[in-house]
Amino acid sequence: MPTRSSVPSRCCLLVWLLLSLVCLFGCERSNQRPRLVVLTPGGDIRLAVDKAVERFLLAHPEVDVEVVSTPSKNYYVKSLTMLAGNASVDLLWMGQGFGMFATRGALLDLNPYLEAEGVNPDEMPIRPPVLDWYRLDGHLYGIPYGIDVQAIVYNRELVEAKSLPAPNWDWTGKDLMEMGRKLTRSREAGGTVVGLGFQEFPLNYAGLSLLDPSAERFALNTPEGLSWLKTNDELIHDEGILQRGSDQESVDRLTGFLNGQIAIIDVMTWDMPQLSRQAIFEWALAPVPQPDADSPRVAWASSAGFSVAGHTGHPELASELLRYLTDEEFQRDLFNRTIPASPALLDEYIAWQQEHGVDVRPLVAMLSYMQPEPRLRALNEVEAEWEHWKELALNKKISPEEALSQAEKGINRILEFHRKEISR
Repeated sequence: MPTRSSVPSRCCLLVWLLLSLVCLFGCERSNQRPRLVVLTPGGDIRLAVDKAVERFLLAHPEVDVEVVSTPSKNYYVKSLTMLAGNASVDLLWMGQGFGMFATRGALLDLNPYLEAEGVNPDEMPIRPPVLDWYRLDGHLYGIPYGIDVQAIVYNRELVEAKSLPAPNWDWTGKDLMEMGRKLTRSREAGGTVVGLGFQEFPLNYAGLSLLDPSAERFALNTPEGLSWLKTNDELIHDEGILQRGSDQESVDRLTGFLNGQIAIIDVMTWDMPQLSRQAIFEWALAPVPQPDADSPRVAWASSAGFSVAGHTGHPELASELLRYLTDEEFQRDLFNRTIPASPALLDEYIAWQQEHGVDVRPLVAMLSYMQPEPRLRALNEVEAEWEHWKELALNKKISPEEALSQAEKGINRILEFHRKEISR
């Protein structure tokens, strides 16, 4: 049986062992190397990210960096899920889904870290107003490296065979519609060709927008919106000049164009590699049309960049790696799929594309007419709601008037709900 004097000794020994274990664990933790995780889509972007990480590690050999690729499809949903689950993510690729992240507090405000490095964001070599697309309430939550913009591409051989004038800077949405009519060819006329490779005539070509300028209300329940929806019904069901119907259901617009089944499509910057590699006929780029002679031209636009996750444990290191993921060398590595955000690289980008057989000057010219989608927390929900009611109307399940009325109610309700969520 232990004596009274031996009990404290054993207690002291136990305490000493516990302290030793704590010290050992703490020392091991303190000796751990900093680790950053970068979340990005795959493909060309992943290759460019790997090269940027290699350059970063040459300057920071004490840091470990893991690059995780997530498929482009549902990238934003998967990324939000990972961040909500406190997954180990320090930097992530960011594009038009920016609003879904910034309004949820998922991203790090970069202003304090840039200021600490003596960097004035407004003096960064980035084309205005693209940097503003990564701001919210005066805070900067990302840095862009590329700009994606919309243009028209047409089958030059089909246009010349019909002796039609090539699209030019004066053409309008009605001119595009008429060209689509003249290029549409039925099976009986010698091979099916659909004139326009759109699911519906683009809103911006008609001078319309889904939401009002404040992005707070649905904007299509108007006489102009009704006329647009009815015109689409005619183009699809009566004239057959849009990419709808059994012959086109399984063919995406770019594949259909490359196969010669579609005469005219809209293209984005990232479509250039596939066009230049796979087209077996002569094609050309053209500006998006004006709605009419008196209305301004509007080109859909977005951008690509990187943000730092709000819960990163290494904000300074993550902010420094961010520079490598958006600098001019990184932008050059992605000349094949996006316009560089730095104006200083624009001539170099055009020359690079010309060396690879593509005249992108009409595409670059659209930079003067950019209109990005609003950076909304509810963007996916709004677009899904609109798609639901629009498709019911175009499939003749409900009237165009009913579709616009129901879309207005549903979308305004979604926007109001998210405004209340953000204000809480």
